Amino acid sequence: MPNFADNYQHQCLLEISRRHREAVDPARICDGKVIGQDNWDKLAVSTVFAAIAIEAALNDYVLSHCLLLDVPYLQEVFGEITGHFLRGSVQNKLKLLTEQWPDPFPDQLLKEVRELIRIRNRIAHQSSEFRTANETTARRGQMSNRSLSADEICHMLRHHEIARDFLGRFWLPGNREFQQGLVSPEQAERSVAADRGSQVS
Repeated sequence: MPNFADNYQHQCLLEISRRHREAVDPARICDGKVIGQDNWDKLAVSTVFAAIAIEAALNDYVLSHCLLLDVPYLQEVFGEITGHFLRGSVQNKLKLLTEQWPDPFPDQLLKEVRELIRIRNRIAHQSSEFRTANETTARRGQMSNRSLSADEICHMLRHHEIARDFLGRFWLPGNREFQQGLVSPEQAERSVAADRGSQVS
C-alpha cells in the first residue's frame, strides 16, 4: 500500500507546493528574512497547497473506513456521520489519526504540522485587527493588517518538506491496521484458562 506522499492525488498537491517553494529567490533570503512580495506570494501558495495535501490525506484516511461496511444501512448511517466529521476541524482529524495509527508520529513533526495548518489559516482567513480609541495614540479607532512574523515566514520555507514527511508516514488502512488489538484463538484460549485458574485459586 503506497503512503499518501506517494499517492498520485496527494503527490500532485505536494508537487504544486514544491514548485512554488523552489521558485523563491534564495538570494533574497537574508538573516532569516524573506525579502520581496513575489517571494512572499510563492511561499503563500506553497503553504496553502502543503496544507491542502495534508487535509486531503486526512480526509481520505477517515473516509476509507466506510469501505469496510457491507450493509447498505450501515453505509448510509456511517457515511452521514463521517461526512459531518470531514467538515470539522483538521485538528480533530489529526487527533483521530495519531491516536489510532499503530506507528507513533514524532512529537516535533506533529508540532510542525500544527504550525503549518495555523499559518495556512492565517493566510486563507485573513482579517485586519481593530484597535479602539483607548488603545491608540491617535485616540481614534483604527484597523490595521495582521501580517505574519519573520519567524512564521521562515517556517513557511519548510512547509513542503514538513507535509511530505508527514504524508509519508501513513496510508489507507490495511490488514496490519485492522488487526490491531485482535488476539489469536490460541491467545484467547490461554487468557480464558488463566482466568479460570485465578477463579479456582
